[in-house]
Amino acid sequence: MTTLPNTENFLDAGPTTQFGYTYFDTSSFASLSQSIAVYLDPANVNFQSGQFMLDEAPNATVYNSYGGGTPTPTLWGAEEDIIATGTANGITLSGSTGFSSNGQTFQSLGTVTSAGWYDFQMNWTRGTLPSDPVTTTLSVLDIATSSDVGTLTHPDYSGLNGGEGDLYQSQYLAGPGYMWFTYWNAGFSGGQLQVSNVVVDGQPAPEPGSAPLLAVGVGALLLVGALRANGA
Repeated sequence: MTTLPNTENFLDAGPTTQFGYTYFDTSSFASLSQSIAVYLDPANVNFQSGQFMLDEAPNATVYNSYGGGTPTPTLWGAEEDIIATGTANGITLSGSTGFSSNGQTFQSLGTVTSAGWYDFQMNWTRGTLPSDPVTTTLSVLDIATSSDVGTLTHPDYSGLNGGEGDLYQSQYLAGPGYMWFTYWNAGFSGGQLQVSNVVVDGQPAPEPGSAPLLAVGVGALLLVGALRANGA
């Protein structure tokens, strides 16, 4: 477990990790899961206002030049978000639907009403054919009770060109990409978050040269997160 500080009212600049991947990954994956546990306490006044956004994406087997500039390894269509918003009645959760070029349309996932650790998880699964869309599942699990707070499943509609009609094809799904607290209002949780159990699991596609199962510990998040938090 570690505590992430927020003294800068993060906007597109919060703690992040790339799981060691900074270049495109040529290994094709059948499925990929990335998750992180976050401590939430809706009865605490510090959790009753503000919000944070957890942004995640897998790596890709091809370059993406959407938006111009230098081509990047990640297909932004598979980038998805979970938002936690503090209210007096509990911490409301919402997940991106995959219907816009940057994943910014949202649907309710549920409400956290009890203090404890919650696992924020995203899963990407390829379809039967290489051209089938990747299916993404966003979920939040109450770790203490092993109960599902909310789950949202949808195909990813944005791929290489970032348009809603441009499917994120299964053949592009690669290994781990990144996990990022993209937006984090300093008023939420009193400017700090307790996090733990950063985990990545992947099932390579049945092809020669596929990468093995992956597991990444919380140290990756701490290292890069600390650099970001200190303005490095």
